[in-house]
Amino acid sequence: LDATGREFREVIRPGAFTRTLSARPDIRLLRDHQPALLLGRTKAGTLTVGEDEYGLWFDATLPDTSTGNDTAEAIRRGDLDACSFGFRVQSDEWGLDGQTPTRSILDVTLYEVSIVAFPAYEDATSVDLRNCQFRTPDMWALTRTAKAKLWLAQNR
Repeated sequence: LDATGREFREVIRPGAFTRTLSARPDIRLLRDHQPALLLGRTKAGTLTVGEDEYGLWFDATLPDTSTGNDTAEAIRRGDLDACSFGFRVQSDEWGLDGQTPTRSILDVTLYEVSIVAFPAYEDATSVDLRNCQFRTPDMWALTRTAKAKLWLAQNR
C-alpha cells in the first residue's frame, strides 16, 4: 500500500544494486532484520553479496553461535526459506501497469540482507543451506553456508 492506502506493484530493476555494491559497503546478514541477531558481515569476510542478471544474491558462513545454529537448523528443516533486505531507495519511477500503480526501483543503498520468516517479496526469494566438507591440516571440518537469492521481478 502507498501512503494513501492504495495498492501498488513494486519491481526492482536490473542494476538497482550496482552503485551501492561497487562502493563495497559493510553489509550485515541478519535474522529477521534484527541487528542483535548478526549472522555475517562483509567487512569480516563472512558474507559476500553480489548482483547478477537474475538479482541480488548472498553467500555467508554462519557462525557457531546459538543464532547461527538455530538459523541453520531452521533452514535445513525448511522452516526458514526466504530472505529480505534493508535498503533506502535513491532513485525510482512511477507508472501504471494497466490500472495498477507501479513503482520501479532503479537505485538503492543496501544496508543489510536478512534470512526471514515473512519476506516482503514472497514469491521472489529463497534461501538454502549447503554443507561443505573441506580438509584442514589436522582434521575434517564442516562449514554451514547459507546461500540466498532475491530474484528481480522481470527475470523470475
